[in-house]
Amino acid sequence: MGAAGIEIDPFLAASRQALSVHDSLKRLGRGPDAGRMADDAALNAAIALCLDPMLAEAGRLLSIALYHQGLLQAAARAARHPDPRPGLPGQSIVIAVIDRPMDGQYGIDHLLADLAGFVGEVIVVFNDPDIGMAMRGHPRIDKWAIISANAGVARAWNIGLNLAQGQIAFVLNADIRVQLDALRKLGQALAVLPHTAIAGVGGEIIDPDSLTPVQALPPGAFSRIVAVDKITGYLFALHLGRLWDAGISFDPRLSPYFFEELDLAGKCHRAGLGVIAVPVDPVLWSHEGGISLRDQPVRLFGTLVDRARVLAENAARVQQRYMPKAD
Repeated sequence: MGAAGIEIDPFLAASRQALSVHDSLKRLGRGPDAGRMADDAALNAAIALCLDPMLAEAGRLLSIALYHQGLLQAAARAARHPDPRPGLPGQSIVIAVIDRPMDGQYGIDHLLADLAGFVGEVIVVFNDPDIGMAMRGHPRIDKWAIISANAGVARAWNIGLNLAQGQIAFVLNADIRVQLDALRKLGQALAVLPHTAIAGVGGEIIDPDSLTPVQALPPGAFSRIVAVDKITGYLFALHLGRLWDAGISFDPRLSPYFFEELDLAGKCHRAGLGVIAVPVDPVLWSHEGGISLRDQPVRLFGTLVDRARVLAENAARVQQRYMPKAD
C-alpha cells in the first residue's frame, strides 16, 4: 500500500512489463512503439514513487525508463540534424608495403608496434598479395588493400589516401621506426599554417635545371620550419582537405619510383600551397634510401623495369612540367 492507501504493485508490474516490451521492440527496430513503452514505464514508475518515495524498486524502474527516453530523444535530435561525417578519425596513417623482412631489420611489424598508441586509423596497402593475406588481420591495421602485383609506390599511396578519412594523413615507409611525437609536430604544423599542404621531417632545396639538391635538410639538422622544394619521402604529412580541394594526387606514371614527392610538391607550389620541413628528432630507418637506390631492376605489374631508364624518364617529366629552364 502507498501513503494514500492505493496499491503500488500494479504500477510496478506495469512499469516492468512496459520495459520488457520496450526491449523487445528495440531489438526489432520498432522505434516509435518502443518509445511509447518507455514513456509508459516511466509514468507507472513515477506514480509508484509518488505513492512511496522510499521504494527502491520504483526508483530503479524510473531511472531505467528515463535512460531509454534520453537515448530515444538523442536519436530523434540526430535524425533532425544529422552529422554528415559521423565518427571520422581525426588523422590517418598510410603505409605501402612491398616486403616484410624477418631478419631483425626494421620492417612493417616493428613500425606497427611503434604505432600502438597512435590515435587515428592505420591504412596499409600491400604491393605483395602473400604479405597482405598474412598480415591483414593485424590488430593495428584498421584498413587494408591488397594489390595483385607491385603497382609502384605512387599508386599504392593514392589507394591508401583514397581510403583515408582523416583530415591529415601521414605517409610512412614500412622500414622506419618512428616516435609519435614526430607525427604530432607534423600534424600541428599543418593545422596552424592555413595554406600549407605538405610537411616533412626533412627536405631539400632543388636546382631546377638539374633536379639536384642545392641544400639538404635532414632530420635533426635544422631548428625551425623551412619552406622546401621536396620533402623527405620516408615520413611526411599531407593536409588532405587542401589537396583534394586543389585536385592534387600522386602521378601513377612515375611508377615504380623516383620523384613522386618532388612532383607532388610542384603541384602544390603551382596551386599556391606551401611545402615545409618541420624540425623533429631524427627518425630511424634501416634502408639506405629505400628501394629506389638499389641498383637492380624491379618488377612493375610483373615486368622487370630498368632503374636507369625510369630515373631518366621521370626526371625529364618532372623537369618539363614544373621546372622549365629559363630562356
